[in-house]
Amino acid sequence: MLGLNPLSQLEPTQFFFQMGMDSLMAVDLKNCLELSVNCSLPATLVFEYPTSEALAGYLERKIFAGRESGVEPEKDTDEQTALLEKIKLLSEEEVEALITEELATLRKSR
Repeated sequence: MLGLNPLSQLEPTQFFFQMGMDSLMAVDLKNCLELSVNCSLPATLVFEYPTSEALAGYLERKIFAGRESGVEPEKDTDEQTALLEKIKLLSEEEVEALITEELATLRKSR
């Protein structure tokens, strides 16, 4: 999305807009993340969580918070559960790499 090398290291606290993201890219990222996690996200997602660190933290709370309280996230499926379990095992660096890769994919599709 931002023309970044998917293998390059992102600084977790670097702002998306400092990396070249614009409003349209922010909407694209939100839409792709919604499809990936199978739940609705706020239209202001990237403005409220402007770094990969903040966004990953928000997504972790959004996706896994219901599991701890016994309430399942909306539209939970066996496939989604398996995916979420895989995500739990990822390191912060791996999550950042996946976000970078998704941003690069969005950039190419634009």
